[in-house]
Amino acid sequence: VEAGKGEDNAWENASFRSYSGGGALRSNKQGDTITLTFYGRGIEIIGYKSWSRGKLDVTLDGVTETVSCFDMSYDKTYNTAIYDSGDLGSSGWHTLTLTVRGDKDFLASSTAIDIDAFVVKRFPPTIVN
Repeated sequence: VEAGKGEDNAWENASFRSYSGGGALRSNKQGDTITLTFYGRGIEIIGYKSWSRGKLDVTLDGVTETVSCFDMSYDKTYNTAIYDSGDLGSSGWHTLTLTVRGDKDFLASSTAIDIDAFVVKRFPPTIVN
């Protein structure tokens, strides 16, 4: 995982016991990126959703989708999938880039994004009767 580049990188460590491993990467600076190359059939981005979170662009193999981390529920939602690629078909190498948009939903109080973990999907699930 490569978080940002150069001196303008604003990603910071956000420590909190509810994050897996006790920490996450946080940024609210438009244009900040995280890039991950992975081998698998899909990927989930695990993050934090709340009334105080903004939007990011998720680019997977050149296709970009805007994702909102805004959630009006009373409880803050840690360790939740903020993006799921679904099944990409056969296993292979893929490139994922997250870009902080620096904007938010109308009711959100911040443009911040928290990225906690990535879950790489390697094999189709096995159904047991």
